[in-house]
Amino acid sequence: MFRRYYLAALTACLAASGTVLAAPAIAPEAASSADVLTVNADRSSAVTTADHKTDVVYTGHVVIQRGPLSLRGDRAVIRMKAQKIDTVRVTGQPARFTLQSPGKPEIKGSALSITYHAADSLLELDDQVRFSRPGEHFSADHIRYQIDTRRLDAHGENHGRVHAVLSPAAGSSP
Repeated sequence: MFRRYYLAALTACLAASGTVLAAPAIAPEAASSADVLTVNADRSSAVTTADHKTDVVYTGHVVIQRGPLSLRGDRAVIRMKAQKIDTVRVTGQPARFTLQSPGKPEIKGSALSITYHAADSLLELDDQVRFSRPGEHFSADHIRYQIDTRRLDAHGENHGRVHAVLSPAAGSSP
């Protein structure tokens, strides 16, 4: 009985937030396909706090898809506030992301921790960061990537350095 109630409560909470579970799929009618979050994992649990925040934890071969963004890792914590997705934090050895928008080149990266801030369309990569977009490859301790504006900020910690390899466009002269 408790398990049925727990699954019903979790399903209702995720459906209201625009989250879609892998099986069975719950498709919110009001959400656009770019807003729907699809999660596949080996296990899941959820905790709702008194201030109406919900943390849904997924573990084991986690794959998350939201529009053109794909996140993969060993563990993910999805924080929801007022039944909306606030942040998605994926960890792994390493965690990975790809961003593949139609008609645009693929952007990808890896880090021990990747946090997606949904409202701001912002990715934060921490620890052992690798980031690649066409003609540019970065490694750093921390990278912030603004998805909408394609702005990248990278820095090292404790006198760490940022390493960048920039390749000139084909056909350009040095």
